[in-house]
Amino acid sequence: MSLRDRVLEFMAATGKPVAVRELVRRLDLDKEARRELKPALRRLLEEGALVTIRGGRLGLPSHMNLVVGRLQCNASGYGFVVPEVRPPGEGPARGGRKPRSAREGTAPSGGRRKDLYVSAAHMKEALHGDRVVARVERVGPRGPEGRIIRILERGLLRIVGRFEDDGRAGGRVVPFDRRVLHELFVPAGDEAGARPGQMVLAEITRPPTATRNPIGRVLEVLGRLDEKGVDLKVVVAKYGLPHAFPEEVEAEAARVPAAVGEADRAGRTDFRGWDTVTVDPETARDHDDAISLDRRADGGWRLAVHIADVAHYVPAGSRVD
Repeated sequence: MSLRDRVLEFMAATGKPVAVRELVRRLDLDKEARRELKPALRRLLEEGALVTIRGGRLGLPSHMNLVVGRLQCNASGYGFVVPEVRPPGEGPARGGRKPRSAREGTAPSGGRRKDLYVSAAHMKEALHGDRVVARVERVGPRGPEGRIIRILERGLLRIVGRFEDDGRAGGRVVPFDRRVLHELFVPAGDEAGARPGQMVLAEITRPPTATRNPIGRVLEVLGRLDEKGVDLKVVVAKYGLPHAFPEEVEAEAARVPAAVGEADRAGRTDFRGWDTVTVDPETARDHDDAISLDRRADGGWRLAVHIADVAHYVPAGSRVD
């Protein structure tokens, strides 16, 4: 059995917090195991498998009315801690919560899933998405309620939002995601040229405290939301989506000829003499659909639908494919 498993098994059997010295004595660790104990405990604390209380004693969260999980905030100011470990019958943990009136759901096993409700006053310095330790302080008719006592891991390192200059030194970023309840203060010199009303991607350099909003700097100016293509930039920045192709893909795409050659026309009917209109908008990534409409001599109409043969230019197994 690993040292980690021995520690957790002992803590579960003991059922109460213990000091490190007592842990060493009760586990009867040899010299080598004692050297391994400190990093092992550090990892368990970082994971939230163990927590420390007054006097430096260690304990299992489940034995001390504590919950370890991710904080899911609501735009109204409150939040829920979604437990990583649930009691039997409650089903697996889930991310994303509904308003308080609908925070309970039926687990696959038929039991009830109950996340820990945290009011705005008991959020501490936590942000949406943070991995936290919270204490259960009461169980009301709608489920457990409590407060956040420790932040184990920051889940939000960057914020997408609207830059505003309120006349003081620097500015602030109003988060685009309403679940992010704190505005980000940007000191003078860290605006990266952003102007009021522009959407930006900003980095948190100092997390919030009980009395101060988070501090950060602008990494990229995305533009105003009413400008062409900015809405796509906002989505890409918010979710950290890749927005550039590898060099070898760009190089292969550049080798595709711009003109239609004889080999391309072989076995095909050439409609390039027709007046054809693309139906894809200007903001589309590809323009591969078009129509043409002609009045016939007998008074009727001829509608032709043109769909590009993309596979002709994108061979299976190629870099572009």
